[in-house]
Formats: sequence, structure tokens, C-alpha cells
Amino acid sequence: MRYFPSFDYSAPRRPHQYIGVGGKTRWRGTTGTYGDTYVEVATRGQAGHGAGEYPVIAFGAGGVDQNRDVGMVLYGDPVGGVNGPYSSLTLYGGSLVQTHDYRTRMYMTEYADHPTEPGRTHVQFGIIDHTDVYNNPTTGITTSEAAITLAKNDNLEGYHSYVGRNYYWYDNPNAVAGVQPPYDLKMVLYGDPTNRVDMLYDCWVHGTLSKGSGSFDIEHPTVQGKRLRHSFIEGPQADLIYRGTAKLGVAPMVIDMDTEFDMTPGTWEGLNCTPWSMVSASGKVVEWEFEGSTLTITGDEGTNCMWMVIGERHDAHMKGPDCTMADGHGRVIVEYDEPEPLAKPAPHHHESDPS
Repeated sequence: MRYFPSFDYSAPRRPHQYIGVGGKTRWRGTTGTYGDTYVEVATRGQAGHGAGEYPVIAFGAGGVDQNRDVGMVLYGDPVGGVNGPYSSLTLYGGSLVQTHDYRTRMYMTEYADHPTEPGRTHVQFGIIDHTDVYNNPTTGITTSEAAITLAKNDNLEGYHSYVGRNYYWYDNPNAVAGVQPPYDLKMVLYGDPTNRVDMLYDCWVHGTLSKGSGSFDIEHPTVQGKRLRHSFIEGPQADLIYRGTAKLGVAPMVIDMDTEFDMTPGTWEGLNCTPWSMVSASGKVVEWEFEGSTLTITGDEGTNCMWMVIGERHDAHMKGPDCTMADGHGRVIVEYDEPEPLAKPAPHHHESDPS
């Protein structure tokens, strides 16, 4: 029989190493063209980032903070200073040979008492340029070349911010594993000089669409290499136009709007109010009457007529609270007061980024 002695829990604890104020422990690798590789545990103090020391755990390569080839830095300051207590996690990424100024980066921070945006929480992913002419000691601005920001503070609802010159949306329904997928471009927002949005699929707007001007813009139907543009028809009423032609017979011509335009019975009257109608026959005299959804035309047999009926929308959407362009009766509000400007987040340029 073997004897196993009991474990002695009274053994002294292992020694601990305490790093003094401003001290650090760094495990360094080889020094190469792009600086040291290292793992560091430290406490630091930095102006504007808290009155006391804050802990740092860093994994890095490259001697310059903003131009690391790769690295991770974790900050925390329970004391706080100008911006109050905060914490931050920054991940850097790059290539082995950096031939430009850009660094991919993920950056997160939260401040308990930010002076202009209290309770600010900030997350950013993207390509940040720390070295161009905009990043100078006077302005302290860091340029975001292509970045997505998620942010919120106590005075502002959360928002997403996208920074870039152009924006593209793709899908790849025909992607094949191991083969370059045939991406289909679905939408693109262009910056200067065109300043336009190209949407390559249907667009449904469930609210109110407002614009400065509008048109259709298509390939020219007969001339190659040209395009054709027509302006939208607009007015102070939400009018709907129905038109057609008719050849009169012996009996009066009866045209029902629902039947003529393949709509369910009752649709025209459910959609329109205050109808207006007109019938024209060159060199001929005709009479007409519009009642309900029916246009009745009377005239000589064989007369060719052109007719038009205009109705004003009064459907549930036009009269509902979600339609901001019309009143409760569906009538367009032609003149209105300038709305109060919406609260917008102030640009955040990493002035509080401790890295």
C-alpha cells in the first residue's frame, strides 16, 4: 500500500513582483528593421487621460506607437482626469513591410465623464491614418480614411457613422467555393465629383420621399451613346392621372376606372377624392359626366374622344400620422415652418485615444 501525504496548505505564497509608479515589465524579442517585438505589462500616466496611473497590457511590433505593424493595447484608468474614468482596447494590424501610412485598427473606449459628451462610448473599425498633414500637434486631428464608428453618449441616441469617399454594396449569389465569386454590385454612393447614389434594384420607401428635384434618366431609346431625361410632374396636390381614348357608338360610352385599369372594384374611390374630368373630340361636340368611378361620354356615333380623369389621393397613408407631407385629410401641406435641426454627433478624431 502506497502512502500519499496530505498537501500542506500552510506553505508560504509565491513571491510577487510589484511595478513602481511609471514602471513596466517588457519581454523583448529580436530587434529588426521595423523595431522590437515585445510583450509589455506596465503602468503609465499621460496628460489628458486621467490624473493617476493606468494599467497597460501591450503586444506589439514596431517602435512607434501609431505605426505598429501589429499589436494590441489594453488601457484602463479608474481614477480619471479630464474625461473621467475610462477604458480602451486597441487592436492594430498591418503588413510585414509597411510602405504607406495606413494602419488597420479596431478601437474601443468608454468615458464616465467626458466634458462635451458625457458617458461617451465609442467603437471604431477601419483604416486610420495617423501620419498625414491633418495629424498635427496644433489640431490633434487623426484622419479616418475608411472607418465605421458606433457611438453613444448620455445626451445622444446611438448612431453609426461611415467615413469614406465611396461606398459599395455587393452580393454574390453565384459564388462557388475555390473560385473567384462573381460579385454583383447592388448599390453605390459616390463622392466627388459626381455626388450621386446608384441603386441597381427596386427601392421601396414606406415613409415620405422628399427631394429638391427629380427625373427619370435612361438610355436614349433611339440614339446610341446618349441618355434621356424627363423631369417629374409636380404640383401642390397629390394628384393621380387616368387617361385614355374611346370611339363612341350609338349608346353612351361608359368607362369605369377600376375596370379600365385592372383594379379591384372600389379601388378608385378608395384611393381618390375631388375628381376632375375632361373629354376632347376634335371638331365634335361631346358631353360627359363623372360619377363615383365611372366616366360617361355622349356624342355622335364614330366620334374619337380623348379623355382624362384626375383624382386627389386620400388613402389611409396620405391621411395617417406617418405621412409628414399631408394633413389629417390627406391634403398636401404646401408651406411649413423650417424644422428644428436634428441633433448630430460631433466629429470624433481620437483626441482622447491614449495610444
